[in-house]
Amino acid sequence: MIHSSLSFLKDELNTFITLKDPFNSAGALVNPVVLTNIVDQENHLYKIGGDYVLMTLVNTEEETVGKSQLPYLRTPEDKVHVVNPDIKLNLYIQFSAYSDIVQGVVPPYERSLMLLDQVVYFFQYRNVFTRNEHPALMNAGLEKLIIDQVSLTFEQLNHLWATLGAKYLPSVTYKCRMLAFRESVAAAEAPFITEISIDDKKQKG
Repeated sequence: MIHSSLSFLKDELNTFITLKDPFNSAGALVNPVVLTNIVDQENHLYKIGGDYVLMTLVNTEEETVGKSQLPYLRTPEDKVHVVNPDIKLNLYIQFSAYSDIVQGVVPPYERSLMLLDQVVYFFQYRNVFTRNEHPALMNAGLEKLIIDQVSLTFEQLNHLWATLGAKYLPSVTYKCRMLAFRESVAAAEAPFITEISIDDKKQKG
């Protein structure tokens, strides 16, 4: 579900930026959002030669608020599957903008800032995605995605980029919540208890 969620957000953001066409490039800017690490193991940028928004998963955390503690799942046939409670995950996603296009009026750094603007505009325009409006979520088994912006301190930002092993790029970080994970492997099941009887006969002694 992590991959499905990130791929869905990438596709939605790509559609938005392509339609907005911030550089007035008449279709030249197509699918600039790329789901990738920022650098490879040798500290080389993964994407060069264009305008890009590098979308990177930087952290995950379990959402414990509202977590069910009941290890049971009721089926439509009134049986009970013994399962562990769902795991609800929050994803921390960093969007880093990069450009090395030197032709034209707008310099590369300013182009990267314009791309980053589009990320902020998009999640300001829509930060809740439900399966009723987006069949792709339903197909992936996702109920809802909620996107919130995360404000990092300078210290946190410094640690994050040091961990990523890259030089700083214009970026913004968002928290995507909540993904529910449940393993679909068949588990033990039993019927519901619908009646209780008491044997009041005394044992003969």
